[in-house]
Amino acid sequence: MDSHPDAASEKPNQSIVSSYAVSIIPASVVKILSSVAAALVLISITLQLLLQFGSTDIEWLVNFFDVNRESNIPTFYSVFLLILSSILLLLITMLEKKRKAFHSWMWGILAAGFLVLALDELASFHEKLTYYVRIALDVKQMGILYLYGWVVPGTLIVLAAGFFFLRFWLRLPKKTRTFVAIAAVLYVGGAIGMEMAAGSYLAQAGKTDISYNILATIEEALEMGGIILFIHTLMAYIKGIYGEVRIQLGGADSETPEPR
Repeated sequence: MDSHPDAASEKPNQSIVSSYAVSIIPASVVKILSSVAAALVLISITLQLLLQFGSTDIEWLVNFFDVNRESNIPTFYSVFLLILSSILLLLITMLEKKRKAFHSWMWGILAAGFLVLALDELASFHEKLTYYVRIALDVKQMGILYLYGWVVPGTLIVLAAGFFFLRFWLRLPKKTRTFVAIAAVLYVGGAIGMEMAAGSYLAQAGKTDISYNILATIEEALEMGGIILFIHTLMAYIKGIYGEVRIQLGGADSETPEPR
């Protein structure tokens, strides 16, 4: 680039183009995300134990950090993880579409799906389905379906999604396919499996106690762990296929690096 002070004035119509290469280091990102998640889980358990043994003056602090409560720091962190997943999926959609990859549009559907999950995590829309399940199945006695009836439509949605994405999943690279499956098992196992376990315990105990809180904490930990593993898998996929993503700002069109 010409460093002469009049260089810009000599070519007034020339577009200024800035190019940025984004280097993705999956292990480093996951280490940070996992550390934050582990800290939130540890803080939540510690505060629940203190509250259980009589420290009632920390109730306000528990509200901020209890992973089983809504609209607090762990909730917002889970929303952040889901949105980050959606952004990575959208990036892959654009990259795959540019090179006319098979089923590139499926990545876009996943991006939209994770954005919906983020909104649901924030507003707990799925829990409102419990009321309709009670009516549809005429559930009147205390039990899992009375407390967490949403797991019925939730399980059906998971099965339908699994069937819909099966062919797409089978076409992924072996390593990506394996880690996507593990991440899905962790997330669904926490969201539905541990939710049912906690619901069953609550139906029998009739009240929330430290045992219930531990089950609920395991549920949230599995969900966060599943999302973080999924984020790692997406970043590893981008790194493995493209190496780097170069973002170009200015008059020229940005170029997508050739797949490796």
